[in-house]
Amino acid sequence: MWRFKKDRNLESSIAYICGALVIAAGVGACLLRGLFFTEEMYPFLTLWFVLCCACSLYYLVGVGAWRKSGGGVGAGAGAGAGAVRGITGVNGVSEVSGENRALRILLSVPLIILSLYVIHWLCGPLSSQGTMNEMLRWGLYASFAILVCFCAVNRVGRRILNVIWSMLGMTLCLSALLAVCGVVKLPFAVAYSNSAEVSATGVRLAGLMEYPNAFGAVMAVFLLERLFAVAVYYGDPKKSANMLEARSVGLGMECADEERRSRGEEGVEAEQGKAGSTTAALLRLLPLFPYTAALLLTESRGAWLTAACACAAVLLWKRG
Repeated sequence: MWRFKKDRNLESSIAYICGALVIAAGVGACLLRGLFFTEEMYPFLTLWFVLCCACSLYYLVGVGAWRKSGGGVGAGAGAGAGAVRGITGVNGVSEVSGENRALRILLSVPLIILSLYVIHWLCGPLSSQGTMNEMLRWGLYASFAILVCFCAVNRVGRRILNVIWSMLGMTLCLSALLAVCGVVKLPFAVAYSNSAEVSATGVRLAGLMEYPNAFGAVMAVFLLERLFAVAVYYGDPKKSANMLEARSVGLGMECADEERRSRGEEGVEAEQGKAGSTTAALLRLLPLFPYTAALLLTESRGAWLTAACACAAVLLWKRG
């Protein structure tokens, strides 16, 4: 039991640190216009990689202390024995689920692109500075994806991600809508154009990103996430509650199982009952309206078309 609590402490602390870094990345992307301009990118990325190295060092020290305490001895050396082994890969050959494979493939994509830029930079590119900038950007993308993965496989981390996602989306959306209404003064939050081919009304919403097409794409992503959540909820509320538990893989899997066993079936049924409440339904539906309004005001035809195609996919999925 003591070892289980010790593993949970290590697991939760790593989840909180990763969540703090994810928050920092989201705030930096909002305030620095999506890191579009390189002169704004360098200070943030310097601090970002320093913090990531500190987080990695803390993780390695924690895993080393866990092994020295006897956590790595034996195949069943406690409830949290596989919690760190699942992510560090020291437990030998084990069965890997399809979700695990898909997750590893998604995480490997930014790493592969980063490796290609590194190889191109070593071979003498036409623009060394431009290639270096792309290496820094894709290094940020890869490290961000890994941190999000660490949060997603932990119960506390998943709650942090849900809060971060909602806060980030509503901050971007409401700040832009308030700027249009004149409540908040944001420079370049509204883009004006005299060309009818660019804007039918002559005004396009750009928000904190100061670029209507990019802002429209981001709003479409947040809108689609809510649409998928609503489709799952109205398809099967209990299934939606189970999805909030999110199948744990690697770090935290055994700890989550142990927690569910200790909580008992009554706790699980109570959580499933919450999914069918009116409050839960409102929380899923309310963000749809500001996201839709912000998306329409951007007049981004590419974002509109992509969102419409994805909405059709959501309707087919709900029908199925």
